[in-house]
Amino acid sequence: MKSVNSGEETRYTYFIHDEDLRVGVGAGTYEVVIRGDDLKTNGKDYYYAERIVVDSNVRKNAFMLPVGSLIGTVEDVLDNLIENASLKFECEKDYAGINPISTDQFGSFTNKFIPIGACKITAVHGERVGAQKITISQGELSDINITLNREIVSFGNKEAFVNVFVLIVIIGGIGSFVYHRFHKGKEEQPMVKEKKESFKRANDVMNTLNERERKIVEFLLAHKYESPQAAMRHHTKIPKTSMVRILESLKRKKIVDVDEIGKFKKVKLTPWFLEKKE
Repeated sequence: MKSVNSGEETRYTYFIHDEDLRVGVGAGTYEVVIRGDDLKTNGKDYYYAERIVVDSNVRKNAFMLPVGSLIGTVEDVLDNLIENASLKFECEKDYAGINPISTDQFGSFTNKFIPIGACKITAVHGERVGAQKITISQGELSDINITLNREIVSFGNKEAFVNVFVLIVIIGGIGSFVYHRFHKGKEEQPMVKEKKESFKRANDVMNTLNERERKIVEFLLAHKYESPQAAMRHHTKIPKTSMVRILESLKRKKIVDVDEIGKFKKVKLTPWFLEKKE
């Protein structure tokens, strides 16, 4: 509770068992914020904020809004955790007073009171930016990982932007001209469908996997049977901690191997899974 008149702020903690909250304050205008936590859930649960004018005894009903909680990390494409990355929260509901925050010295961040529903969290550090979308549920503690996988491009002025646009148009026109001159007079050749490999064992094993395990295996099958772990996390949107557990499960099932060279990790399908001789 914060007094609008004096700026003085007072905090109270209550354990509620269906009784009223009673606060003794003098006459004035107050910014009242109530945060509720059901100890049976992992995250926070309720939020209320309103300006109240007190001139005598006031009885006020507080309609608490549902919230959830979020923890996460920010890292670069080499899996290095990033300190002091700025974060922006864009949620479909705008209560709970979300303010921009930054990652701590471990590259982590926490926001305990977030309105339920779809949210987009954007992280920026230097010239790199990354974003993740997540759905917040009441009382749940969600965990996300944001990878700074894009570069911020800034045009100094309008003239520079126009020059770049004109250059792109010119290059496109030249490319189109060369293509048509080179192909002029040539007969159209029928397209040959690429023959895809099919493995009986792989098909049988895939039927036993859960959704996230299958997602990883399908990604590797589509990328010549191997991929850097960081790239795989980026494309599948699987958080880092979950990815480690899933890969351990797939290794135990003889489906993948993980090669580590320093911080670089490459995941590949095993010869056994692909029915190839080692």
